[in-house]
Amino acid sequence: MSSCDPRGRPLRPRHARHAVRRPDGGDRAGLGSFQPRRLGVDGVDAFEDKQVHYRVRNASDFHGQRLVIFGGGDSALDWVIDLTGKATSIVHVHRRAEFKAAPASVARMQQLVTEGRMKYVEGIAAGIRSAEGRLTGVTVKRTDGTLEEIDADHLLAFFGLHPSSPIAEWASSSTRRPSRSTREVPDQRARHLRHRRHQHLSRQEEADPERLPRSGAAAFAIAEHLNPAKKVTCSTRPPARSCRSGSRERLSALRAT
Repeated sequence: MSSCDPRGRPLRPRHARHAVRRPDGGDRAGLGSFQPRRLGVDGVDAFEDKQVHYRVRNASDFHGQRLVIFGGGDSALDWVIDLTGKATSIVHVHRRAEFKAAPASVARMQQLVTEGRMKYVEGIAAGIRSAEGRLTGVTVKRTDGTLEEIDADHLLAFFGLHPSSPIAEWASSSTRRPSRSTREVPDQRARHLRHRRHQHLSRQEEADPERLPRSGAAAFAIAEHLNPAKKVTCSTRPPARSCRSGSRERLSALRAT
């Protein structure tokens, strides 16, 4: 059974409204996945889905129970308001005075606190208590630094979701082959620098009164005209480094003669 609000409507996070519920309690949307943010206290994992909950599957499971609800968003405030009067006791814990929930929900929660129907504590979870394999309470550290022990049968935490994408794990893997652009960029830069250096040397060698043409085809034509007895050949493909070097050497030899 999927999570639902007090009216029985399915709950979906606002930033992943079209997410698909996963069997492990997370949401899958697009190329990544989302997992609920957990309570950061030692030993809490042993009670997850038993007495520590990050979503509500069936609201009736919490009727007549001592509840401690963490969070300052719409989900936390909605369940605080709905379960008040149905649970034996409710303590709402939030780390600061500001809330992300709707102002009407915040006002209603504060009204319930004023009426004495529930309790509000500003602080964070600092630890849990257990006995004979069951969770019996939670330790809350208030904003002033003091610790408060609260008896509880169930803890409900609504801290939102965080992305947990397998693509991010793949991207950080050291065995992944580098992309084509990553492999070729250094080589392209080196070839560009070598080409610029070749052009610079060619200009220096060709800086003479006769101003020999810089075209490879024209240079070979001049060489053939000046020395018909010597056969000069070159590939018709774009000149490689060896051919360019040979052209420079031949031009140097022609000027020497």
